[in-house]
Amino acid sequence: LRHKTQRPARGTHPRSLIRAMARAGWVVKTNIGCPAYQEERWVFPDGLEVGRQVQFYRIESDPCGQDVRFHEWAVGAVSGIEGIEVHFDWAGATQFIDGECFGHWCDVGPPKGELIMTEETIGESGSHTDYTDDTGEADLTDGFTPNFVGPRHAYQRAGRDDGYQIPWDRQVVERLPVPTFVVTVASHEVLEDGQVAVGLTSMAGDHFCVLVCRGDDTEALMEAVANERQCGLARVRILNIDGVLMEPNLTLPF
Repeated sequence: LRHKTQRPARGTHPRSLIRAMARAGWVVKTNIGCPAYQEERWVFPDGLEVGRQVQFYRIESDPCGQDVRFHEWAVGAVSGIEGIEVHFDWAGATQFIDGECFGHWCDVGPPKGELIMTEETIGESGSHTDYTDDTGEADLTDGFTPNFVGPRHAYQRAGRDDGYQIPWDRQVVERLPVPTFVVTVASHEVLEDGQVAVGLTSMAGDHFCVLVCRGDDTEALMEAVANERQCGLARVRILNIDGVLMEPNLTLPF
């Protein structure tokens, strides 16, 4: 496949691209054969600096451009910034392919290539780059088989999109090398409105309380803990009063 966009000149990167910020993000939205499309995102939840976390998310549509059939997630750290180029040290990646009858997960190699930043701000409409095959015709079929891992470019030219939130669910997090936050249930109290105040203790000895509803499962408690402690991208594990791990799909015993 031939990339039509010219590579930006080195040394043209404005300081505003990597100014200190709480959060930063870049996106590439690509036509891979109209109406099929691909979207790739790099999110820096703690700002763009060497050594800080990077989160990557890529989706591809079906050949009709209607349904998303392919998802890929990756996590790592920023290993270097050279002008407008950002380099990464990836820790792990996983993908989900939604087939006609069923979907399946598989672990994959990390995203390849660096991120090339631009000043352009990308809105919902996005900025699209066309890819063609050797005949000059758009390739509508390449990229929609279960074994496809997506086009890997030597570089990505991306626009700013700081507000995007990558969709992380428990299945994704369980497949990636992320930190684990362990807490133990210390107490619980049923309130008049039907909610339950659950007291918990972290491995570091911190005590805190979260609210769940009666009848919730352990996964709801895990989500409440993650939000309360601002765990970010991390696994949450909860032990009951007896120190036994609570399974995510079980109804809370209070």
